[in-house]
Amino acid sequence: MIVKVWKVPVSATSPHGVDYSLVLLSPTGERLVGYDNHWPKGHHRHFLGAETAYRYQGIERLIADFQTDIGTVKRRPV
Repeated sequence: MIVKVWKVPVSATSPHGVDYSLVLLSPTGERLVGYDNHWPKGHHRHFLGAETAYRYQGIERLIADFQTDIGTVKRRPV
């Protein structure tokens, strides 16, 4: 698991003043869960190969959502 969060100046590309990248990788390096807000995509989520928009509601909620997804991945059948 890799979690990176940076406080940045508010701008058109970082309207919330934060950049982030949270990722859970499989032992073989496959991204299982990921959240990031790189430009030009903005806030989005990766979950088991699917990418969707993410409604950013603050760092605490971001981390909670990431942890929830990790729990879901850990509970799935192999």
